[in-house]
Amino acid sequence: SQTQADGAGGVRPRLAALRLAGVRQVLLRPAPPEFLEIADPLPRARLVTRAMVSTDPDRDLEAIDPVRTALTEKPLDLPEGAPGQVRLALDRPGEIRLTTETEARQLLVLSESFHPGWRAFVDGQEVERLRLYGDFMGCLVAAGKHEASFSFAPEDFQAGCQLSWAGALLAVVGFLWFWQRGRLSGSSESRVPVPQGPRPW
Repeated sequence: SQTQADGAGGVRPRLAALRLAGVRQVLLRPAPPEFLEIADPLPRARLVTRAMVSTDPDRDLEAIDPVRTALTEKPLDLPEGAPGQVRLALDRPGEIRLTTETEARQLLVLSESFHPGWRAFVDGQEVERLRLYGDFMGCLVAAGKHEASFSFAPEDFQAGCQLSWAGALLAVVGFLWFWQRGRLSGSSESRVPVPQGPRPW
């Protein structure tokens, strides 16, 4: 991926964060174009075996190896060992699916912006969604083969959907009520006898 920054001075202090986000190239100046290449950008999804609690991820990110260590908001019990394998099966707006295979409990890290509307699942069961590195998210996966997924369903979106369905239902009910009333009214009018005047003879 590519991003843009206001000059080299504005982007160089954030190289670790850009690498963590998987950014490969930064546009420093549009004309003439000048780019900054990010060395070894990290993949979209990966597994790590170390976690460190951090209250200042921007500062602590410069002091760790993000390939092996994640910055978290609370302690995580992760056994030492080699990171397992993760495969990205689906990656589209609001829905991410992955498969993992590990020999021990590990932390699945996703370079997706953290938002309370995201929900995490492992083998169909909802699990705790974790905030990592201050800006990204992930979840814990147990040893063995598993299917992990993340879905975006913020509360305001769900409330909007419910209101839309309620409005559509009211519209249908209202239409059926007026339609039935019109039928009954037309039916009663057809049964009213037509008054006849005096005959000419």
